[in-house]
Amino acid sequence: MLTQELAQFLYEFQYDDIPREAASRAKMHIFDTIGVMLAGSCQPVGGKIKAYVRALGGRPVSTVFGAGFKTSQPLAALANGTMAHALDFDDDSDTIFSHPSCTLVPPILALGEPEASGKDILTAFILGHEFSARLANAPGLLPKHYEQGWHPTSTLGIMGATASAAKLLKLNIKQIRHAIGIAASEASGIQANFGFMAKPFHAGSAASKAVVAAMLAKSGFKSNPEILESESGFLDIFGADLTGDMSRITSGLGKNWDLLWPGINIKRYPCCAYTHAAIDMLLEIMEAKDIHSKNIKSIHCTISPRAGRVLSNEMPEQGLGAKFYLPYCLAVASMHGEVSIQHFETLDYENPEIERLLACIQINKDPELNSDGLGLGACLSISTFDNKTFSKERVKPVGSGKNPLDWEQLRFKFRSCINGIINEKQVFAIASAVNLMEHLNSIDELLDLISS
Repeated sequence: MLTQELAQFLYEFQYDDIPREAASRAKMHIFDTIGVMLAGSCQPVGGKIKAYVRALGGRPVSTVFGAGFKTSQPLAALANGTMAHALDFDDDSDTIFSHPSCTLVPPILALGEPEASGKDILTAFILGHEFSARLANAPGLLPKHYEQGWHPTSTLGIMGATASAAKLLKLNIKQIRHAIGIAASEASGIQANFGFMAKPFHAGSAASKAVVAAMLAKSGFKSNPEILESESGFLDIFGADLTGDMSRITSGLGKNWDLLWPGINIKRYPCCAYTHAAIDMLLEIMEAKDIHSKNIKSIHCTISPRAGRVLSNEMPEQGLGAKFYLPYCLAVASMHGEVSIQHFETLDYENPEIERLLACIQINKDPELNSDGLGLGACLSISTFDNKTFSKERVKPVGSGKNPLDWEQLRFKFRSCINGIINEKQVFAIASAVNLMEHLNSIDELLDLISS
């Protein structure tokens, strides 16, 4: 039975069974998520979710980032999960077609405060991600589930987050199965809300409901203990083929780790992942050929049809929508030599140079760019006023699991996220604490550094 086998894996696996490289990768994703969560706390959606949670009250046991107060564990996970995904700057997974850490880190920290050790946190993160990745390998589930309009960050994210929560709460095998069943009934999130505040709320809702599912299961609350493999169960209802090779889900369990290969991608830019390869190439060409925006006559970019379905074809009026508008992302990159959080806080459509660049950018689609099953690649060419053309092609952006950022690049991103929120001394202290997380007796040691 699938649910039983995965629950037993979650129950039995311990920190000492985890490859050291997986623990090292987990630290990077936790550090990155703390940064984007703090940045998200300063966004309009962050302000609204903090105000909502504060108004509800709640027993003050878990920290709400960037807020100066504590609340109940489910509400802290709701707020922090929403803020972690607020900027679309959080990491993403090719395996799950999702943003995994924004649904994993918030419930882990909410439940881990104040008693969990650093090893507990790392174990919960690694097992939670692996659980979601395993479900994503169900025959026929992806990419169909994504292409039907579901948002796997929440639909699959809640399942991994529940696995993490169950591990932290030390649920037994029966309780884990019930927690998974409860979470399955709460799984939702639709792509029609991309570009709106409801999209980051998907992550917060999944994080919060995962906490509730695990807490209810620990109290004796019951659900279908075979929810994953049942007819009209989780995998069936979301599009998996239950007559297919279901052994794909558990093959190599405990030996092959998705966190190590293909890994989770850490974003360099605070916009949709389908824009990143094009931005990378644009900036690389401009730097290598010493091109300034005023020299650019035209930009031609070809993306995959899958990217085209996610990205916007019309000029959005709000910053959240502009993260999905490739011409704006390319225009900003051309003019400023970077794409930063600030570029989506106040849209620069009225800037004459941005306006000129937007008019000279052409986007096309090529089905061949879907051939890897992901569609994250792009082809880009820049033509200059002196009649020169420079072109590049890329399958995956920088920061992908196959081309990861290093700690120096990650700290640079973290600083850009927390500019004005915490100082450089705190950045160093937080990075050091995360780097040495397995030695922390209590996660409070890290949270105190962030709160201070």
